[in-house]
Amino acid sequence: MSRATILSLLIVIVMISSCELQAAELQLLSRSLLQKIPRDVTTTPRGLVLASGGALALVGPDDSDGRYTFIPLDGEPYSLSARGNIVYAAAMGKGLVTIDLGDSDGPAVYNTWGCPQATLCCVSGNTLLLYDIKKGLVLFDISDPLTPSFISRVPAAGRPSDLISVGDMPIVVYPDRAIRMKVGEKMTLIEDSKIEPEKPILASCAGGDLLFLILTDGSVQACDPAAPAREPLTLDLPGSDKAIDISVSDDEGLIMLDSGAIVPFSCKGMEINVGEELTAGYAGHEDVPQVRMSISSRLLGREESVRFPGTALSTGNGRLVTFDPREGFWIYDTQTCGRVEFNGFIRATGFAIDLVASEGYLYLANGRDGVRTGKIGDDGSIDWCGHIQTSIARDLTVSGKILILADGSDGLKTYDISNPCSPEYLGHLESPFFLSAVVTSGDYAFVAGGLGGAEVVDISDPRRPRLIWRDKFSEVRGIFAEEGQFYLSDGFAGFKIFKFDGKRPTLISFIDTPGWNSDVFAAGRYLYMGEGGYGIAVADISDPHNPVIMGKTGFGSIAREIHYLDGILFTASNKNGLNAIDVSDPRAPFVAANFPSVDDGRGVFADNRFVYFASGSGGVYIFRYQK
Repeated sequence: MSRATILSLLIVIVMISSCELQAAELQLLSRSLLQKIPRDVTTTPRGLVLASGGALALVGPDDSDGRYTFIPLDGEPYSLSARGNIVYAAAMGKGLVTIDLGDSDGPAVYNTWGCPQATLCCVSGNTLLLYDIKKGLVLFDISDPLTPSFISRVPAAGRPSDLISVGDMPIVVYPDRAIRMKVGEKMTLIEDSKIEPEKPILASCAGGDLLFLILTDGSVQACDPAAPAREPLTLDLPGSDKAIDISVSDDEGLIMLDSGAIVPFSCKGMEINVGEELTAGYAGHEDVPQVRMSISSRLLGREESVRFPGTALSTGNGRLVTFDPREGFWIYDTQTCGRVEFNGFIRATGFAIDLVASEGYLYLANGRDGVRTGKIGDDGSIDWCGHIQTSIARDLTVSGKILILADGSDGLKTYDISNPCSPEYLGHLESPFFLSAVVTSGDYAFVAGGLGGAEVVDISDPRRPRLIWRDKFSEVRGIFAEEGQFYLSDGFAGFKIFKFDGKRPTLISFIDTPGWNSDVFAAGRYLYMGEGGYGIAVADISDPHNPVIMGKTGFGSIAREIHYLDGILFTASNKNGLNAIDVSDPRAPFVAANFPSVDDGRGVFADNRFVYFASGSGGVYIFRYQK
């Protein structure tokens, strides 16, 4: 054998070995949708930064009508603090996250320190103070703002409600006191002074060298942390309204009252002047959530209000934001003295539960936010273009140009999606069950009703869905149908196989498994079953009267939903995100790839382009799966 031949063989062997060693991969292409729960706001030269769900939203100076730049995180941001264009987030499930908004290629995220139960953070000079439920108070040096370095940590004296900075000194606010901290000789945090108001503290913020406290009686006090013995100044609020939140930028501040009014004030030292209530203009904006204009305003055509929506506020850089954990963010421009102009609303009530792709569009059941539709780009991006407000969208499927929705307690609904970005309502069928899953086969919809049972509905006329069959079961969470039969997962009562000829279904067999049965999917001669904490199981159903379990595999989590495509079973798992399970050998399934998610895995769908994954407050993920 010649040297050339030997060399060629060696090259082939190396290439084969390389192919064999290359692992399967779930390649993340995009994440999108700001979801619940709105938690915090900070201001930067680049714009407002909103924290909600598993992401941030950057609202730039030129953004309006609810537009924003989406910044995904690997944890849930509970608290934000900024230094110039650098934003720090205390992210539950991740820790201290650093975001550079000044990067020329767009916002850049740096995951730095692992504090998985971080809930509060605040910049104070060249240091950053973070609170972690387990680790306590953690101090970082941010002389190099992109790479915080650990200095020290001390236990917290209880659970703080806020961390703020007054005069470059960090203050830890507890429900009954505010403690000013300083760095001791050995670089440890020690108590410097404290303020103990007569009533518990509801909210707090810093303004200049002052600490502002809202107490549970609704009063606002201005305190000097450098002179804690000094008598606090109580602000004179209008009428009998009580303060619920406060925000200060430079020497100007705003107080939100329980009536919905917002009053401005100025502060120079201990000299504080409270102004008249702000008025908000809403010209050109209709049906702004939670905004009610007075009858006199409407009669005069002014489209204005002195009552603001939300339960919290933040101000800075010419913007005012009010927000509500149950709704989202209302954004206003504040350049006009005594009056603000409504700029846009960003809804953050969604919770991504399930999704389906059809003809280049993605349809998302987004909980109380309803249904979202978006055009899928060739790069895996999503251009969200349509919205249907429903009761509590739990699951959906597409049959031709018809979208069928399991809308929780509000029954089964159908929509015309000839124009995917503008779905049109067609019909509705009420149900005594809380509908949580739906699939179709032919002219029929097969519906899972959770703790109630299951239903079969004739949708041949989508304007008039007609009930064919309804029965009670233990806990039906998953359902799948194909011509002539359907399958359901019945909680701890096993998997059931039914024959269906368009009339009343007939139970022909069932599979007893030890786990809590969460979902089911049939493909060819095999049935794939989600077995709760036991993982997944594969059964041979070539004889549906005598199904035989072939193999199982576990992954330490509940498979909330499963979807099969080309020898791979994709599972949305409640604790470990998205799994790709190789089931090409049904006797020996194994996890080929995994991608952890911010929140629970809820729903999964796959086609020949991408894998689509719904992750509750983490929004929507799109992957390319590479074997």
